[in-house]
Amino acid sequence: MSRWTLIKEGYSRIQFLITSSRRVLDSTDILLSSLNQKSMQQWYNKKGKERDLKILMQGIALPTASMTGQGAPVSLQSGETPPIQCPPDTAGMAKLKKMTLKVPLTPNLLPPIPLMPSSPASGPVQFQVIVTPPLPTTMVTTVQPGQKWMQGW
Repeated sequence: MSRWTLIKEGYSRIQFLITSSRRVLDSTDILLSSLNQKSMQQWYNKKGKERDLKILMQGIALPTASMTGQGAPVSLQSGETPPIQCPPDTAGMAKLKKMTLKVPLTPNLLPPIPLMPSSPASGPVQFQVIVTPPLPTTMVTTVQPGQKWMQGW
């Protein structure tokens, strides 16, 4: 038999004797709840830790921490309001930022130019070649706050 079983059996006997005695129940407000092995082990471990801490703390004088600063605050006269310093009101003083949106450009697609004439016997063929600078891939648009970014398109 384990020691926990022996302890539980002894506790059960004591609990039975107390609850069956009307005189003990009338003279005391004792409450004996049911126990199991887990609750007994938790109680035993808690008590063991408390005991170990007491043994370790023997002979050590710890300073007590002060809960207040240097002395108590000066009490205010009745009717006085405590001095409160509020920060200045800066409502509406924020600087508005300019928003920039990157809008992709869609290049105009030109129809393909034939490199060879359709019939070689038709004679010399003239081609018109248009050279354009390369298009940027994005365009930066400046939008003011409150303005819709698609206005003017």
